[in-house]
Amino acid sequence: MNKIAITMGDPNGVSPEITIKALNFLDLPKEKVVLIANKNILKYYDDKYGLSLEKQYELIEIPYNYEDIKPGKETQEAGEFSFRGIVQACKLAENKKIQAIVTAPVSKNAMKMAGHNYSGQTEIIEQYIANRGQKAQMLFICDNFSVLLLTRHIAMKDVPLFITKNNIVEQIELHPITINFILMLLK
Repeated sequence: MNKIAITMGDPNGVSPEITIKALNFLDLPKEKVVLIANKNILKYYDDKYGLSLEKQYELIEIPYNYEDIKPGKETQEAGEFSFRGIVQACKLAENKKIQAIVTAPVSKNAMKMAGHNYSGQTEIIEQYIANRGQKAQMLFICDNFSVLLLTRHIAMKDVPLFITKNNIVEQIELHPITINFILMLLK
C-alpha cells in the first residue's frame, strides 16, 4: 500500500498550522495519506484560527485534551503527544501499512519534559524501525530540489569532522533511491 503517514507534531507550536495548510495546498489523494493527529487539536485550530482540512484524510488519533492546547507554550502533554505520534508512525511502517513518514515540527524540550530524551525525531525513528545498523535520514523536498543532510544535531564546531569522503559518498548513494521512492508514492 503506497501510503504516507504525516505526524501532527507539537500541538502548541507551528505544526498544526503547517500541517493543515500544507495538506490543503498539496491536495494529496486522500487514500495515500494517514494523518496522525487528534480531533481536538484540529477543532481548536479551526475554532481559533479558521484552519480546517479541506479533505477527510484517514486519521489515527493520539489522545490529547482540548484544554491542554496552549499555543506558544512548551508542555509535558505536548511533548508526550509529539513522541507518541512518531512512535505510531513507526508502528505503521513496521506493519507495512505505510511506506514513508513525514513529520511536522516538534519541541525537543517538550519531549524531554515528557521524559523522552532524543536529539530529534530522526533518532526516534531510527530507534524504532531501523535494523541491521541502518540510519534514518532527514530529507527536505521542494519541487525538483532536495536536500539530504550530511550531519544532524551536532555542534557547528564538530561539522568538519563529519565531512569525509565516505560520509558524502554514502549519502549520495542513498539520495536518489530515497527521492525517487517518495515521489513515486505521491503520484
